[in-house]
Amino acid sequence: MRVVDFTKLAKQAQLKLKTLNMSADHIYLVGYSDQKSIPSLVFVSSKYNKLDIYQQSKLATGIQEGPLKYNFHIIGTNQIGKTGSVISRDLLYRAIKLYGKEALTIDGVEYASQQDMNFAGTARDSIVV
Repeated sequence: MRVVDFTKLAKQAQLKLKTLNMSADHIYLVGYSDQKSIPSLVFVSSKYNKLDIYQQSKLATGIQEGPLKYNFHIIGTNQIGKTGSVISRDLLYRAIKLYGKEALTIDGVEYASQQDMNFAGTARDSIVV
């Protein structure tokens, strides 16, 4: 599947989340370029911090449409990088950011992915003095 196809799946899932008043603040595509891993859509929001693991998996299962060979993860900002978490900061660093109007904040610190860093470097390099 192409990134465009994952973007369509993410949009459909985000619409379902909006109807439940649980829309994601950030959506990432994890494991897309790694041949050894299964591509996953990761939905991140501080709203999900209140949910336990069973509520998160129920929500993730409810929004997943299409092929079941791709994973959908619902995760709170406080849970990223904690022991036992499926999604680590390193995975998010190498992920493709599909959606996010503002910077992701983890434990009070602004977090940027490699894609964000490359974009910032390109924008900074293109400034002509």
